[in-house]
Amino acid sequence: SFLDAFHGHLRGKAWQGRPGPLIHVYTFVDVNIDAHGIRELIEAKLDTKLTEEPEVHSVRMISPKEQMVCVSFRYPEALMR
Repeated sequence: SFLDAFHGHLRGKAWQGRPGPLIHVYTFVDVNIDAHGIRELIEAKLDTKLTEEPEVHSVRMISPKEQMVCVSFRYPEALMR
């Protein structure tokens, strides 16, 4: 729920011509949510679309209905100031 804190922290000019940094976040999701659903959650929190498919790795099951995942994605250019 802190993903919105990433807005405007990088200067686009410094990253011009290069991909943004790789961000890794850990989150808890329902076991029924697939990688596409996790991407939608990330995009909603960032209030922008990701330019690449994020990598999602299951870390561990928290309960029979909830799992911890690591999501890795490139910092979107749209968030750079």
